[in-house]
Amino acid sequence: MANTVNKNIIVPEVYAELVNEKVAGNVIVAQACEVLGDLKGKVGETLTMPKWAYIGDAEDIEVGTAMEVSKMKQTSTTATIKMIAAPAIAVNDYDDAVGLGNALNNASKQQGISIARKYDTDAIDEARKTVLQYEIANKDTVTFDEMNSILGLYGDDCNADDFSFIAIHSKFVPSFLKMDGFVDATKTFTQEGSGIQLNNVLGYFRGIAVVVSDRLYDTANQEGFILAIKKESIGLIPKETPFTEVERDASTRTNNIFTSQYYAMALINDAGVVLAQTVLPTIE
Repeated sequence: MANTVNKNIIVPEVYAELVNEKVAGNVIVAQACEVLGDLKGKVGETLTMPKWAYIGDAEDIEVGTAMEVSKMKQTSTTATIKMIAAPAIAVNDYDDAVGLGNALNNASKQQGISIARKYDTDAIDEARKTVLQYEIANKDTVTFDEMNSILGLYGDDCNADDFSFIAIHSKFVPSFLKMDGFVDATKTFTQEGSGIQLNNVLGYFRGIAVVVSDRLYDTANQEGFILAIKKESIGLIPKETPFTEVERDASTRTNNIFTSQYYAMALINDAGVVLAQTVLPTIE
């Protein structure tokens, strides 16, 4: 029996949704991004992301005294709309039905992971622009006291539920496992299960999730680093879903699957991220 060729088996819109699901399931650091709406504009154009300043503490006034009116203070940052592309994948007609199904699922997974890792890389690059920096004593090692000093840069504004997480390179995992303040269940500020990594979450430090990603690595200085990231610190404006297009190569009866994505990303809260490592970057 001749093989039946179904040229319409890959529906780009459906495939793009599969990729989008895989992206959402594989981002680590980029989970901290605050989505600020749908992208408008073209690749290479710049757009503005808002930064809002605190209006100040309340003050005592006399009864009957008019209250001062303050305008919301806003600064802004710009971000460039960029296009990224996952490596294209070829799927041949002659795969059987089960094989083709697995191939498409695996292809969407691989392209989703590819895009997710690029999201993470860009989120890390933006986070490293922070002005809040802490110099740790030794490469790829952090102590309990140093972690408290890192969080101490936030002053009294250090509530656990304000944070997305603390992100670390895997080289720091042994340091955390040695901290009684991280793994000792008798401490009131530790959480049961800390030290058991699940879905890249190693545990909780003072109630803040600690996630592990080897993308937190400074190749110039050959060391891992730590990022403490508060919510709403990194802005992301994406296209709704990745874009998928299928190119038919009739000569080999192959469908080449191309998947790309447009988005803009920027650090939008200068006081929302702390970077810690032994050699700190110069902030321009």
